[in-house]
Amino acid sequence: MAVKSISQDHKIQLISHLVTMLAAGITPQDAIVKVKQSDPSFDPYLKPVLSHLQSGRALSSSLGKTDLFNRFDLAFLSIYENAGLIIEGLRDIQRRLEKRYKIIHKLKTKLYLATGILVVAILASTGIIVARVSPEAGLLHIAQNTGLLLIILWLINFISIQVKDSTEIAFKLYWRYKNVRDINLIRNIVEIQWYKCLINQMKSGIDIRQSIHRQRNLCDVSSYLDAIDQCEKQIASGTALTPALVSSGLVFSTLLRQNLMVAEQSGSLDTGLEHHLMLVESELEGLLDAYVTWIPRFYYMFMVLLGSSLIS
Repeated sequence: MAVKSISQDHKIQLISHLVTMLAAGITPQDAIVKVKQSDPSFDPYLKPVLSHLQSGRALSSSLGKTDLFNRFDLAFLSIYENAGLIIEGLRDIQRRLEKRYKIIHKLKTKLYLATGILVVAILASTGIIVARVSPEAGLLHIAQNTGLLLIILWLINFISIQVKDSTEIAFKLYWRYKNVRDINLIRNIVEIQWYKCLINQMKSGIDIRQSIHRQRNLCDVSSYLDAIDQCEKQIASGTALTPALVSSGLVFSTLLRQNLMVAEQSGSLDTGLEHHLMLVESELEGLLDAYVTWIPRFYYMFMVLLGSSLIS
């Protein structure tokens, strides 16, 4: 029997429990057992994880045996686990999920409220048709427009599902289509997550070339893999980090290039990058707020026009 897909709030709760257990010094295997015991509804998702842990697999690899995490997050967790930072990796995913959950909830609420305009318009236009034509024509009108309403509601849910995997989608879009690389929202998501991985590996003492090599698995688009290969070759030949990253296309903005150069020359690469990412995260928050504000407004206007056309 197929396991039902886990809801976002349930998934956040599961990760939160797991982080708490691991942070307390409990082994991954015992942590999974205790999380299962804390809520039996977690059992279908964690049973295969526990089975693979018992066979000696790493936690990030074992979590890949369920649909709890997408491909990007599993690669992200693997990088953090190899650096001895599995707790930090899970916390980062938890924070991202919490932010997305709030955005999705706010966006869906506004879009559903705006869809109410269409429902009122359908009822009003049906009343007019019944009065002017016949009850049968009114029923036909309701049937036709209910289909339209269901399609709109399906689209809202479909878009919400895509937002849940926005990091993985952003990476694929950025590396597959050159014309989207100037879109700040996509570029910022890619820049934040890619350099977070790099910083944390460097801080844990992993060699820079090896750190970059491990980040191959974050995306399977060929242009990304080529960029990683090119960067590794240049570093191996003695090229400094910043020029190697720039020439291989792994520096995503002019500001990042400037900050990288200054940070590397001053000998405080990780500190300089962390400061840069704080600025980018602040910009990303502003962009997301703008999208959540303006998308429902445009949708509201569309519903008003559509509703008006039904009544007229």
